[in-house]
Amino acid sequence: TSMLRVLVDNYREKGVKVGLLKLKMFRPFPTEIVRELLAGKKKVGVLDRNISFGATGIFFQETKAAIYNEKRNGEPALFGFIMGLGGRDITMAHLNQMLDYLLANDEPEDDTIWIGLKK
Repeated sequence: TSMLRVLVDNYREKGVKVGLLKLKMFRPFPTEIVRELLAGKKKVGVLDRNISFGATGIFFQETKAAIYNEKRNGEPALFGFIMGLGGRDITMAHLNQMLDYLLANDEPEDDTIWIGLKK
């Protein structure tokens, strides 16, 4: 069980509606599956351990393209979190910070939200 799964389970036990989508493949990106699973969600946080310099995390970019290119109303607010770059550990505190930020904000302040790293 991953730390993120444990965190999600803990929040659910407290009555907070959260979920987890783990991608098992990146190419070809499972666009239709992602659209289907994220349909009707209010907010989506994407955790990236990578960054495309001058842009955002790679999973964030692909997820954004998958859900926003449909030109329909009701897309979730998309939050892109970068942590664990360069092999740094991602701790439970980092994951708590990510989920707390996601729950406390209706929209992200920026396309990239850095956790556990200096800009």
